[in-house]
Amino acid sequence: MNLNGKFYSGKDEKYGVTWHGKDYILKPARNEQKEIKIYAEYVASIVYRQLGWPVQNVVITRWQGIPSILVEDFLEKSDYFLPFGSMIEENYDADHADVSYSYENIVKILFAYPGIAQPCEALKWFWKLYLVDYLISAGGRNASNWGFIGHRGQLFPAPAFDNSSSFYYKLYSGMPFTGVGDPPVPRMSFRGEKKPRIAIISSCQFPLCNLATQYVIDQFSLQQIAEELRSSAVPKQIAENWFLKILCDNFTQLKQRWHSENR
Repeated sequence: MNLNGKFYSGKDEKYGVTWHGKDYILKPARNEQKEIKIYAEYVASIVYRQLGWPVQNVVITRWQGIPSILVEDFLEKSDYFLPFGSMIEENYDADHADVSYSYENIVKILFAYPGIAQPCEALKWFWKLYLVDYLISAGGRNASNWGFIGHRGQLFPAPAFDNSSSFYYKLYSGMPFTGVGDPPVPRMSFRGEKKPRIAIISSCQFPLCNLATQYVIDQFSLQQIAEELRSSAVPKQIAENWFLKILCDNFTQLKQRWHSENR
């Protein structure tokens, strides 16, 4: 593993490295909170993979004796990443950027923006992100960390990435997770109002969200995730008492609300 000189922005410490011929972002954890955060990103990647949905590859490692992760740089040399926030700025004045991140405008932009290969598939991908963000209690999803890969003149949804601000990592204290209420409310609004993700999901107002929800209920396997975590470098106590408990709580609530609304 060698430093390659690539620079990656963000408030956390990170370095560009090359490992086995591929470029990665190295994220060291220099304190306990950062360690929980890098494990959160790793567990989030397991959730996506268990559901069969694209996600940035994450590898747990050690660097200079420090617990760290490697997250694969998914861009090829000739590709570029277009965040959804940039698409907003091209369609709205900068003064209106905050209010334009609504579901109505997400749909409008996805179906009108030139170059998007399959707008309906892009909207399906948005709802997949939304469902997993609920499961992992993601607090950091915004218009800058989801978007599209520009490849040969067309735009394709980028795999899920930047999933580290999940699982209430700031609250971890070594004790088992006991619940803190609804997961963080994302910035996206619907009809001018921001609601908890579970309220949006269980409202059954969005056909593509309904399809993604039914798929998650049918396919999500906490047992498979637990088995993968047992063979990983995530400490057993943290995996069982924190990550798996949060996933169990959120999935149980999802099933209960979904079945209640669809009786």
